Amino acid sequence: MKKRAIQISLLEDDYLQSSAIGQDLEKGFLGVQVNLYETESEFRRNATAAAKANLAILDICVMWAFPNSLVRRPRPQEVIDGGFFFGGIRCAKKLQEKNPQIPIILYTILGKRLVKKMLREEGVKVAAVVNKCGDPKCKRLCAAVRQVLGRS
Repeated sequence: MKKRAIQISLLEDDYLQSSAIGQDLEKGFLGVQVNLYETESEFRRNATAAAKANLAILDICVMWAFPNSLVRRPRPQEVIDGGFFFGGIRCAKKLQEKNPQIPIILYTILGKRLVKKMLREEGVKVAAVVNKCGDPKCKRLCAAVRQVLGRS
């Protein structure tokens, strides 16, 4: 019996990081399909599609929009108030509204203590928090994906 391809929604606004993450996930998981969202506004516009994935991997510190598109995508008040540092948390919350069962991995440079505080304050639950620092080949991220999806 053929295994169903893994669908992953990835929120990452840094091109080099998103490219490396995509490549490492493709190496680590046969037939994986990574759907990239580069900004908070893009992710939120496509939240219904993103919520259909098997898993979401979200950076926390993401831009609302690229600077050249801010005129077309003005920031809502919650983004102005919360700022850049909460973009991924807002997206996780939106994702859980669309699909409460989707596992979410936060892949971030922020420390776990700060992230746990942010999650508590926003009422968001995630499957794992993985620190990007010292993970150049995404080994910890791939291990977290395996654990969350129950694959060896």
